[in-house]
Formats: sequence, C-alpha cells, structure tokens
Amino acid sequence: MQPTLQNGDEVIIQRLRSHDALQDGLYAVRGSSETFVRRIALDPTKNRISVLTDHPAYPSWNGVQRKAINVVGRVIWIGSQVW
Repeated sequence: MQPTLQNGDEVIIQRLRSHDALQDGLYAVRGSSETFVRRIALDPTKNRISVLTDHPAYPSWNGVQRKAINVVGRVIWIGSQVW
C-alpha cells in the first residue's frame, strides 16, 4: 500500500462483525496465505466493490462481488515508523 503505508508501519484493525456494513476506506483483507491492507471503494449501483492498492506494482480488483472478498476489519489507526 505504499505510499499510504510503509514497511514497518503498524495498524490497528477493528474486526468486522457479520452485520457490519462496509464503507469506503482502508481494510484488512485475508488472502490465500496472508492478510494485507487494501482500499475498498463501494459501487452501490451494482452492489459490487473495488479492492484497490496504492502501489502500481500490484493489481486492483474492480467490480468484485462483496462475498468474494474476505474482509477481516477496518483500519482505524496507522502508526508510521520514524527514524
């Protein structure tokens, strides 16, 4: 998620409950082997979401069904490493 997040940054995630609705924002998303942070944008007209990354080397997923993505929780705090 560079430049939004850098290697070593810490985040606090508020876990989603089954009845919580998604909003546009940063979320922890579980992949096949790891959990990563991605930006989620809602498309209410088509009942779909886009899973976006800020880093050009990684692909974004547009127009995905909500149930196809395992969203763990919303990012509520980012602590950047300062050296």
